[in-house]
Amino acid sequence: MPDSAPLPTAARKANGAEPHVTTGSFPSSRKIHVSGRRHGDIRVAMREIDLEVNAGEVLLIGPNVSSNDLEEVIEGVNNKFQKLTLNHFYDVTAPDATHDNLGPQPRGQRIFYRSDHYNFAKMGVPIAFFTTGLHVDYHRPTDTPDKIDYKEILLVSKTVSAVAWVLGNQAGRPQLKANLPEQLVKDMKVVKDQGWGKTTPVLPPVPGEPRAVHPHARAGPGTR
Repeated sequence: MPDSAPLPTAARKANGAEPHVTTGSFPSSRKIHVSGRRHGDIRVAMREIDLEVNAGEVLLIGPNVSSNDLEEVIEGVNNKFQKLTLNHFYDVTAPDATHDNLGPQPRGQRIFYRSDHYNFAKMGVPIAFFTTGLHVDYHRPTDTPDKIDYKEILLVSKTVSAVAWVLGNQAGRPQLKANLPEQLVKDMKVVKDQGWGKTTPVLPPVPGEPRAVHPHARAGPGTR
């Protein structure tokens, strides 16, 4: 829902930055992993200038809204490893006295609903978005590599990698909170009714298209 100020740069992410970008919805709407299960969706967007955080600090969005279990994993990993300051200022769905209260009123930034991670949240996947905050260069030619703090990226990336390792090797997946936001519950029902999560079908070859041959396949009679 791109209804307010811009999100962090898309140049540091693998896909688009707003919910209308289809690259964010495809992997969540189709099972593309062998297991067909996701333990969590973790995203990162980093900047150096125009930051809303201090050195060694990162904004974390999603766990307080969607999964206490995921928050516990992140806190546990961080406390034993990089010891970043985890700032939950935007980890809400509506402004209050101490969160997302910088405008625009009355809705605030609503970042939980506004980027690719939300497509996973609609599928019932706990999400965590690590970011250094909003900036004026979002989706503009002025969003250039010289404005990236690579040392900070290294710190956050190590934490994210460690969190992913723990999530991937623990016995079960993080559970969703029992009291999810009403909007999220509605959207989860919509995507379920639309059939999100079905295995992507393999299309047959187009008539006349040569069939692919495995490079190690043994040639048969009359072939070379």
